Amino acid sequence: MSSRGLYTASSAMMMDMVRMDTLSNNLANLNTTGYKRMQTLHHDFQRGLLERMKNSQSYLNQRSDQEEVAFRSSQDVPLGHLGTGTVVSGIYTDFSSGSVEDTGNSFDLALQGDGFFTVETPSGLMYTRNGAFTRNGEGELVTSEGFRVLGQNGPIVLPEQGVTITEQGEIYAGQEHLDSLQITDFEEPWSLIRRGSSFFAAPSDAPQTEAEAKVLQGKLEHTNVNTAGEMVQMITALRSYQMSQKALQSEDELTGRLLELGRPA
Repeated sequence: MSSRGLYTASSAMMMDMVRMDTLSNNLANLNTTGYKRMQTLHHDFQRGLLERMKNSQSYLNQRSDQEEVAFRSSQDVPLGHLGTGTVVSGIYTDFSSGSVEDTGNSFDLALQGDGFFTVETPSGLMYTRNGAFTRNGEGELVTSEGFRVLGQNGPIVLPEQGVTITEQGEIYAGQEHLDSLQITDFEEPWSLIRRGSSFFAAPSDAPQTEAEAKVLQGKLEHTNVNTAGEMVQMITALRSYQMSQKALQSEDELTGRLLELGRPA
């Protein structure tokens, strides 16, 4: 014996749990530089078609042949669709820009527009909007994790002072041109795979496009998470979960009573 109501309510509860986890992760990264918020995507399970219920043969016996033909032809008239629950089909990353803050640190960089800094990691190339960079002991520009930031000529080596980076990503030490930042953009940024809080990996066949982002030196990009909006969505998800939970309990109680009625004396 199965109950459509049990499946519908339970699927809604599971969906809301994923929504809550996603929203909680967004709020946990409010202070993560360059973090891009995540949003769950949902779709319905296959919907069932409701049709007019067939009447008993006794009803047909009371009708003339003409009425019977008319009745039979109307038995399959659809009345509408019945949903059977929802499922999380994926998690979407919102790549819209966050606000920019002045830091005064010449190694802090922010991107204005579409594009990513290219970083060399033990797992291969990664892409990030987190421009909180520093200079390591070898003079290389690195992330807070120690990953080397790449320029057009490979890892970027900088002097301690006197570094100027233009909006086009060109790096100068005084009047000497050292390198240019490797800014990468993709035709389908939604195909990027999230790695940690602020890094993304690209599929091997991901088509790239020319990046038009401007580089802002001495600035950092904040997360694009809106605290108030995330809290409102979290409250909505919680209320939806509670409603589905009550529906599940009611359906369970009703199923239990039906089983008792059908039990032989």
